[in-house]
Amino acid sequence: MARSVTYGSLLCHFLSFIGLSLLYQGLVVAQAYLAEKTAWRATNALRIDLTRHCLQLGMSFHNARTPGELIERIDGDVAALANFFSQFAIIIVANCLLLLGVLIALFWEDWRIGLPILGFVLFAFRTTVYIHVLSLPYWPAARESFARLMGFLEERLAATEDIRANGATAYMMLGLYRHLRDRLHTLFRAYMMMVATFSTSLGLMSLGNALALGIGAYLFHLGAISIGTVYLIFHYTRLLIQPLEFLMLELIDLQKATASIARIEELFAFPSEAAPASALTLPPGGLSVEFQNVTFRYPVETTDLTLQDVSFYLEPGEVLGLVGRTGSGKTTLTRLIARLYDPTSGRIKLGGVDIGQVDRVSLRRQIGLVTQDVQLFQSTLRDNLTFFDHDIPDERILEALRSLGLGGWYLSRPLS
Repeated sequence: MARSVTYGSLLCHFLSFIGLSLLYQGLVVAQAYLAEKTAWRATNALRIDLTRHCLQLGMSFHNARTPGELIERIDGDVAALANFFSQFAIIIVANCLLLLGVLIALFWEDWRIGLPILGFVLFAFRTTVYIHVLSLPYWPAARESFARLMGFLEERLAATEDIRANGATAYMMLGLYRHLRDRLHTLFRAYMMMVATFSTSLGLMSLGNALALGIGAYLFHLGAISIGTVYLIFHYTRLLIQPLEFLMLELIDLQKATASIARIEELFAFPSEAAPASALTLPPGGLSVEFQNVTFRYPVETTDLTLQDVSFYLEPGEVLGLVGRTGSGKTTLTRLIARLYDPTSGRIKLGGVDIGQVDRVSLRRQIGLVTQDVQLFQSTLRDNLTFFDHDIPDERILEALRSLGLGGWYLSRPLS
């Protein structure tokens, strides 16, 4: 009977151990799932806000930056934040609690043990923070070099046909080599600072072990503690090293996240095309077009005027054809009407209303601009025709195609 009780007790302990292990693993999986889900929800919302903000920035901002650079800011920098915030809070809280618990246990055992170990923890934390501050400037430079590389690749891949037709492949590869070299140098310096942070943590671990053994040996020599307590001090100090190591690894991730946060804040700092305080609306129907002594210079470092003292008036429905050499300002006139830029001086009126007093969104709902650049999106014919506006009915699209003489062409397209 006693043997059966013993076996039953062992089986109970075994099943309890298995159950607790499975519960622990389940909690770990649930924690990782919830952390990742929360982090990616927050960062996806940030991506949406950044994209919306970039679309509201003026053309002078976009002309000074490549699409590849903006993609890296919106996606790359935000992804770094997702990787950081998915685990940061849980790791920091859990390891700080472990750190506090070990220190309390050491003080409970003997204040002569707890006090020097507390001093070691404070010294380790201060040293780690100092190394972190030294590392801060290197990660923004690394992320900026990657943004430049992405911008270079985006521009050159988009111009593949021109590059190959003009025999500029070798020149393009030379540029790629220079960007990669710059990327290597900046990333190397950033990772060297990361290695310095990690090496510091290893040195602090060794120092903590030596301190624990020294305290244990001293108190054992005095007869104040037993050999078992010496092992206890060493074991508890080893437990202290684990949260310190995790905290240091999080500080390394914090270096990367801090660089991303600074670049995101820099992007948000650019002012958007805000509506005037007393925004007017354009009258419905056909609009007259009037330029009054319009002068314009593109916002770049040049003194050349693209347009100078231009004035004309068009009645609603009247057609104007402009002929001139490349760079004479033909396209600039249409950009000014759409308020992609504002004139340096002078006024532009549509339907008798100064467009400088009209909200850009409202303005662009009433005028159309067809550029000389052909843009086709990787999507359906409907999305390309409606710019992804699903509220436009099919009848209106078909009517527009027939009015352009493209009804037969549309019917010849495969249904898929």
